[in-house]
Amino acid sequence: MSELPPAADDLARVNDILTRYRDRIVEAVRAALDRPGSGHVALMRYHLGWEDAAGVAVSGGGGK
Repeated sequence: MSELPPAADDLARVNDILTRYRDRIVEAVRAALDRPGSGHVALMRYHLGWEDAAGVAVSGGGGK
């Protein structure tokens, strides 16, 4: 079964929602990673662009 690509207006809506809630989403992800017992935290912080490979905080954030 093949799927059609999303319509431009759907993509614009998703982008608007992500832009509006990005700060809240990032805050929630950071809080989840700061909980005790979270495994592979350093790896996740690296792949989210919050730390470099040595574990040093990176400004700007971007992610992989």
